[in-house]
Amino acid sequence: MGLGGIRVSEASVELEYSNEPKVVAEAIIDSIGRVGSVQDVSRETGVIRAKIDAGFLNGKADVVISIGRDGSLTKVKIDSRKPEALLVDSAGAQKAMSKLMEAISNQSELESSTENGW
Repeated sequence: MGLGGIRVSEASVELEYSNEPKVVAEAIIDSIGRVGSVQDVSRETGVIRAKIDAGFLNGKADVVISIGRDGSLTKVKIDSRKPEALLVDSAGAQKAMSKLMEAISNQSELESSTENGW
């Protein structure tokens, strides 16, 4: 919890895809454009910085996405942070993450390495 009546909500998720990192990055950048704005892309480090809409009256959350290759998989780590007033329970980082995850899940070119079902 922060000082001065401000706290920070946070959310984090890790994903794996069988696509090449470039394909994953392009799909994620497209997804960000649907729910927020890309602030910076570093192809050298595999990091994308963005602002994602956290919903009406909640403003935007800061999102950092790291993309890298691990063997035959492309791993993605998404971290979301949103400063919030102490007396407001808006969970802005979680709301922004939910919007981004929904946009990413609609990217038909991404092939998740996670098996569906049992």
